[in-house]
Amino acid sequence: MHEQQNNRDRDQKMMFSMQGVPTNKINMHQLSKWIRIFGYCAFGWMIVFSLIMIVGLIMIVGLILQ
Repeated sequence: MHEQQNNRDRDQKMMFSMQGVPTNKINMHQLSKWIRIFGYCAFGWMIVFSLIMIVGLIMIVGLILQ
């Protein structure tokens, strides 16, 4: 429980340091890493959804043309 509190304090400190001028290059590096991971996830989901939509459209058109 005490350890969790320490982690929370540390996270808050990191947030504050990121809001200001980032003197810590480590924080920026971590941030860019998370942005990259999030970007890949979003891109992957977009591809998956577009494929599902294309398949769905083809099926609907197929049913209509039957």
